[in-house]
Amino acid sequence: MVEIEKTQEVNAPIDSVWKLVSDLDNEHKSWSFLKDVKLLRKTENSIEREAKVRRRPMREAKSLQTLTIYPSKKSTELSLTKGPMLGTRKIILSDLGDGRTKIVLSWKFEMKGYRASR
Repeated sequence: MVEIEKTQEVNAPIDSVWKLVSDLDNEHKSWSFLKDVKLLRKTENSIEREAKVRRRPMREAKSLQTLTIYPSKKSTELSLTKGPMLGTRKIILSDLGDGRTKIVLSWKFEMKGYRASR
């Protein structure tokens, strides 16, 4: 299992950042490795989608994903449930005051079907 965590502070109010992060219909546009996203199911706070994932130098692969937003916590969770990469991505926002926001991005995943060359 690979775990990556990145923290960034931005000069923007938390509500402005949340508006971008929680946009279920357009969230995938922020991730350049996703293309041909197909919506499978949608509720008020989540979507299930199938996306083609660019994997250079390998060919594209399909990924089944569920994105859930938690408005009261100002956080999102993406579950990767089928495809070459399985795991979760969480984004958590914190209000730092004075129009600043802290963004914590956390990935926990494993690669499936990967074989190292001999």
